[in-house]
Amino acid sequence: MAAAAADLGRPLLVVQAGADTVVGSDQTEALAAAGSADLRTVAGADHLFTDRRHSDELVRTILDWLAAVRAL
Repeated sequence: MAAAAADLGRPLLVVQAGADTVVGSDQTEALAAAGSADLRTVAGADHLFTDRRHSDELVRTILDWLAAVRAL
């Protein structure tokens, strides 16, 4: 996955769930570093963003990032 991210050649956003017990922060950070990605964390979120507050924050994070990338 990291090799694919490194070869993407496009802006990349990686969002990690702060309380994820499936994908560790070390894995997420390595992926983001490999792809020179913007890394954002939704604090307290589980792997599936099951809490509505966390999923809403995830959506806002993605939309804000897309707007910023579009402005480039």
